[in-house]
Amino acid sequence: METLLRDLARGALDLLWPRTCFACGETLGGTREPWLCGRCRAAIPALSAGLASCARCAAFLGPEGAGGSCRDCARLRPRFEAVRAVGLYRGPLRRLLVSMKYARRPEGAWPLGELMAEAVRGWEGGGAVIVPFPTTEAARKRRGFDPPALLAAEVARRRGLPLAEGALRRTGSPPPQASLSRSERLRSPRGTVEAVRPEVLRDRTVLLVDDVLTTGASASEAAQVLLGAGAARVLVAVAARA
Repeated sequence: METLLRDLARGALDLLWPRTCFACGETLGGTREPWLCGRCRAAIPALSAGLASCARCAAFLGPEGAGGSCRDCARLRPRFEAVRAVGLYRGPLRRLLVSMKYARRPEGAWPLGELMAEAVRGWEGGGAVIVPFPTTEAARKRRGFDPPALLAAEVARRRGLPLAEGALRRTGSPPPQASLSRSERLRSPRGTVEAVRPEVLRDRTVLLVDDVLTTGASASEAAQVLLGAGAARVLVAVAARA
């Protein structure tokens, strides 16, 4: 009876304020889906769909790859243990992230956070603390919000894990990663992150949350700082893997 009443209430609200898919704009009327239409949800390119990927950073290794390390990890030697992502930076997942970050739609964190929370279910183990990857002050002012912080808050709430917002801080004025070449991306993050609240990190498993992982250099720099501040281990959760 309770489910029936909820469905009736949802139907009435859909008449007044129609729900639409966050990725494609298709109406969601007549469904219980709050964020994405069935077509977009099914079209998210999962990392686990028979793709050989790097054991450390989850990079796609191509048809000849076989569960080893990618060239970036061989060169970078990341300090994080592993990466978990919802899927590849394509299709509906890319549209959600572009809309949130560049069209300034912070509500995009709702569907992305739900997908990320499901992707890391049971992966982080007990006693983990969630730390958002720090963005620069310039990027925060430009957007009016902090995408990794919003995603981290959603994952923490849905997984029932503590959120250590502000545990890391960016230093200096590093250029946007999207503006750099691949070799520059591997070098540029060095010395651009510092720990601010080491007391919440000590002896904890840290789940470092970011929006997109490309080379893994920024995540590795943050992981090194987290370990230096006393964290026991660092895992990385992102919405998409480039």
